[in-house]
Amino acid sequence: MDWRARIFRRFFCMRRIGKSGNVATIFALSLPIVVGGAGLGVETSYWYYSGLKLQAVADAAAYAGALEKVSGSDKPTIVSAATLSATTNGWDPSTGTIEIFTPPSSGPNVAQKAVEVIVHQTLDRFFTSIFTQNAVGAQARAVALITDASKACALA
Repeated sequence: MDWRARIFRRFFCMRRIGKSGNVATIFALSLPIVVGGAGLGVETSYWYYSGLKLQAVADAAAYAGALEKVSGSDKPTIVSAATLSATTNGWDPSTGTIEIFTPPSSGPNVAQKAVEVIVHQTLDRFFTSIFTQNAVGAQARAVALITDASKACALA
């Protein structure tokens, strides 16, 4: 028998002795892919949750600004109330910025009585920092429209 045929049979034939290491080898080779996929899934879920939280902060800030505008406050008071509301609801000024416009700078409510709040925040990277160091930014925009009360009708 040729030496090449013996080597072929030894490494590639199904009648080998010692098949028990195959599972461990496949597991060891696939484990980094599984852990990487799980890490990426957890991190993107964190970014999604942070975006939802940021939207709630923007909504609350716009509402607080609109309440000040209804009461007849000037723009610095409206900005202060919206910023205070955003900070109270979990927005961190050290990792982001807030923009407050009255009237809104864009959208269908530009010419109306409304308060627009745009909140920006930089999110942390955990697993993906292995691949890139670019910042992950999240943004949320909310507009609180002030409408006049309609005439009330009482039915007896």
